[in-house]
Amino acid sequence: MAPAAEIFVGVGLVFFALAKGSARPGFNAFALGVCLAATPWFSHRLPGRGDTRDVGTVALLLAAASAGTALGGGLRPQEDAHDHNHAH
Repeated sequence: MAPAAEIFVGVGLVFFALAKGSARPGFNAFALGVCLAATPWFSHRLPGRGDTRDVGTVALLLAAASAGTALGGGLRPQEDAHDHNHAH
């Protein structure tokens, strides 16, 4: 499998699992930040050079995260254990 496809599938599976596990949106954002911070590590596995390769890597990571989250059912707010309707 091509490196770009491997990265796409791997990152997509992580975000799919987060969505299926009903992770809080903040945790999903943290995971995306970690992926984007790892751009130099992912970038060295893709063809091209310089800034163009880095921009392509970021686009690939964003697309994979979005696809994985969407296929996993999207982000859902956590249900609180108590009722917020405090009618007196």
